[in-house]
Amino acid sequence: MRKVGLVFLVFAVVLLGGALSASAQSLKVAVMDLQVVMSESVAGKQANADLAQFARERQAQIDEINARVDALQTELAATNLSESDRSAKQEELNSLIDELQQRVVQAQNEINARQQLLRNRVLNDIGQVLNIIGQERDYSLIIDSSSVFYYKLVVDITWEVVRRYDELYEAAVQAASGQADAGGQ
Repeated sequence: MRKVGLVFLVFAVVLLGGALSASAQSLKVAVMDLQVVMSESVAGKQANADLAQFARERQAQIDEINARVDALQTELAATNLSESDRSAKQEELNSLIDELQQRVVQAQNEINARQQLLRNRVLNDIGQVLNIIGQERDYSLIIDSSSVFYYKLVVDITWEVVRRYDELYEAAVQAASGQADAGGQ
């Protein structure tokens, strides 16, 4: 009885192995470099530019507070201030330094949130582009090249993804622009 079970198990493994190898032969896999798509696509470059502009605006607000701190420190360094004036300026300076520290933390949080929002938008778009390409070319799997140790360059579709994403992004921008123009007339 035990022998029959062992023979059946070996037969099942051989049969299953044959089925797996047959399905693996029909498996079509592609890789793409997600970082390249995110940094080289028009949408990715636009997202990076938007984030940089957002960060510059926050930095300008911080620089303005910093300039006020510097001015107060200069006033405090003057020796001709009365004790009450010096005390009032010192309180104002301490309050401004607290405001500066809070603003720096707030700005960093806002920048991080904006970065995550823009990244998620681009990733969502890339996912849609990968679905289109995957269905058109009958890929079973498309994976990020950073997760793979070895692959042949012929399965790398990075630049095809960038090109296709750019085409779809430009079409969406034009469509949105056309709708905005039509709505304004």
